[in-house]
Amino acid sequence: MKQFKQYIKSFKELDLEFIHTVMYDILLYSCWALSFVVYGLWTTKIFEKLNELDIASLQTAMQDITKSNISNQQAELSLQILQSTIMKFIFLTLLLILIILGVYALFKGLIWTKILKKKFTFKYFRKFIALNLLYVLFAVVVFILPVLLVLLGIEAGFWLLFLQILFVFVAIVYFYFRTISNILFTKTKKISSFFNAFGKGADKFKKLVMPLVFMLLTFLAILLLSTVLNLVSETISLIIAGLLLLVFIAWVRIYFVKSI
Repeated sequence: MKQFKQYIKSFKELDLEFIHTVMYDILLYSCWALSFVVYGLWTTKIFEKLNELDIASLQTAMQDITKSNISNQQAELSLQILQSTIMKFIFLTLLLILIILGVYALFKGLIWTKILKKKFTFKYFRKFIALNLLYVLFAVVVFILPVLLVLLGIEAGFWLLFLQILFVFVAIVYFYFRTISNILFTKTKKISSFFNAFGKGADKFKKLVMPLVFMLLTFLAILLLSTVLNLVSETISLIIAGLLLLVFIAWVRIYFVKSI
């Protein structure tokens, strides 16, 4: 009960500074949304070129390259269009990934330096990108088990429930250590924070276990509210639940900074 009262009290102790972190989050997801929209428009325009392909002549020439010059010319043109389309698609996809990572490192870096009252520099930004690349690889490893279970055909019943619980557990563990890593990195500006976070997180877990439970219950309460509002209006539900989640996440960061 004492920890629950402290948990509630921590909401009341928030100052207006955490609003800045909420705004940074909004800008981050807005930039991501805009990037995906532009990416979708460009890729659609690129793939429209495939309508110019002469599939019949391309298949014929591939089966027998000794066909007539006209057929080979048509096949060569179709092949050039296909290669150009694939190369442009790969380029745009890589560009999108770089933009997503860069924008993430920019706004998340601004958030953590704001909370910890540190200076945001290009050196910090560059190293923060490297840290996040490590966590991308870490996420692939951490979430590979749930994905494998899906591929093995676990579709319904107890195993589906088990998979959902496992996924939630893995997600909590992942974001727990990642949050601690971001705090340590912002304080030290060392990539080794990625590894140090595991020791620090294990050491602080006993102190944070109950707050983590309260956080999970708060998160579930927001999802429940979203479900109720969805019965009235999907748009209103999306906006309110989204804002509540951003505010909640902003508070979680500050709570962790004070507790680590």
